[in-house]
Amino acid sequence: MSLKVEALSYTYMKGTPFEKKALDNITFEI
Repeated sequence: MSLKVEALSYTYMKGTPFEKKALDNITFEI
């Protein structure tokens, strides 16, 4: 069994003054 994630992006606290891009275009396979 494997898990594959491609082009994962996540923005922390989006829409607030503290907005920060935590992950940008991450790809990995487990």
